[in-house]
Amino acid sequence: IDTYVIQGCILRTQSSLHPGKTTIQGNPDVRSITAKIDCLLLRPLASLGNGRFGKVGCIYHMGRPRPLYKGRTRLSRSQILINNCKPGNNAGDGTPTDNGKKLNGETCNTIDWESGSMWEIDDLTPADSIYKMNSNKEGDGETITYTYRIDSCCPLGYNPMKQVVCPRMIGWISTYESSSLSNFHDNDPHSKKETNTARIPIPHISPYSFFVDVARGSRPMVAFAACPRSDEFTNSGDNLNDDDGDNNNGAYWKDAQRDAEQTGVFCVNIVSEKLAWAMNASAAPLGPGLSEFRLMEGGSSATNTIGEESQERTIPTPMPVPSIAAPFVPQSPMFMECRHVKTVKIPEIFKGDSMYSLIVGEVINIHIRKDCLEPEISIEKDVGGGNGTADGVRNRCVSVDLEKVRPVARLGYGQEYTVVLED
Repeated sequence: IDTYVIQGCILRTQSSLHPGKTTIQGNPDVRSITAKIDCLLLRPLASLGNGRFGKVGCIYHMGRPRPLYKGRTRLSRSQILINNCKPGNNAGDGTPTDNGKKLNGETCNTIDWESGSMWEIDDLTPADSIYKMNSNKEGDGETITYTYRIDSCCPLGYNPMKQVVCPRMIGWISTYESSSLSNFHDNDPHSKKETNTARIPIPHISPYSFFVDVARGSRPMVAFAACPRSDEFTNSGDNLNDDDGDNNNGAYWKDAQRDAEQTGVFCVNIVSEKLAWAMNASAAPLGPGLSEFRLMEGGSSATNTIGEESQERTIPTPMPVPSIAAPFVPQSPMFMECRHVKTVKIPEIFKGDSMYSLIVGEVINIHIRKDCLEPEISIEKDVGGGNGTADGVRNRCVSVDLEKVRPVARLGYGQEYTVVLED
C-alpha cells in the first residue's frame, strides 16, 4: 500500500481519542489526533460465507493489560524485573549491588509473574457515551491523502491501516512451548512415557487480529501475521536471523510463531463475547516458560461487565487436542486444528523496514460446539443440479448461528472492538 485517500464523510474531527478525557481505562491518550475514522460512519461489512454478511453493531473499548505497581516505588512489576536483571541491582527492591542477572526463564519465575493480581485487565466497555457526544450522523472531517514513502506522518495523527481493514476476526492462537514437550515421548503431550521429570507441557495462547483464511476446498488454510516481540522480554527468547545471518535488530519471535514452527502445529480458537476479557488478558507480555492460561486463572474472582449486565467471568482452561500436540480452549465456540505449512517473511523494500512474518497453517479439523449450530434442515436436490445428486435425495445442511457465537472482532485504533452480528 502506497497511498491512502480517506473521505471526510467517515472522519470525525477531535483533539483527542476521547473528547473531554485524557485517559480511557487508565490508558493515556498522548497522541495528537486531528480526526478519527469512525466505524459507525464507515459501516464496514464482514463476509460470513454462503451469501451472509456481518456488521458492526456496537463499538467497545478495551485497554491492553497493564502491570500493577508495587509499593512506593511506583514501578511496574515488569520494570522491577528488568531492573533486577541489570548490573547494580539485586532481586529485591532495586538496592544497588554488583551482581547483575540475565533476563531468562529462571529470573522471570522468581516472582509470581503469571498471577492475575499483578495485572489490570479490562473488559469490553461500550463506547456509546463517546459517540453521544458526537451525535452527528455524518462525518465532519476533511478528505485527506497520505503517502507512506513521502509524508513523514499522517495528517490524522496516526497510521490508519488497522482502522481501515476492519472488522478483523481474532485468531486466538494456542500452542505448546516446544522445549516443554521434550519431556514427552516423541513430542506427544498425550503420551504417558515421560522422562525423569514430571513437568507438563507449557500452554501458550495469544490473540492475532491480522488473521484470515487463505485457501478453501479440500485443503483449507489459514494465516496470521506476527511481528517480533518488542516488550521487556525481547532479549529472553530465540533470536531472529536474516538470510545473511545478521541478527535482525535484536528482535525475537513471539510464542505463537516460534511454537508453531518448532512443533509443527497450532490451534486457532474463536473469541466469543464472553471470552473477550480472557483474550485481552492473554495479550500480556509474559516471560519465557510462563503460561497465559495461568494468568487468566487469576481473574476467576472477578465478573465481566458488558453493557449494563454483570456475569461471572469464563475462565479458559487448556485441553490437549487428541490428534496434534497443541492445546485448545473448550470454552471457545469453535476451534481449528492446524499444521504449520510455512512462514513467509514479508519482503523488505529497504533493509530492516519490515519485521513481519506470515505464518500459514493447513486446517486439518474444525470443531464447533453443538449449541452454536442452527437447527438442522434438509434441502432436496433436483437431478442435473450440477452436484451429482439424484432426484429426491435430501442433503442435511447445518450452519453456524452467529447470535450464539457472538465473535469479537478488532476495529483497530484506540483499542476498539466490536461483536459481529449478522446484517
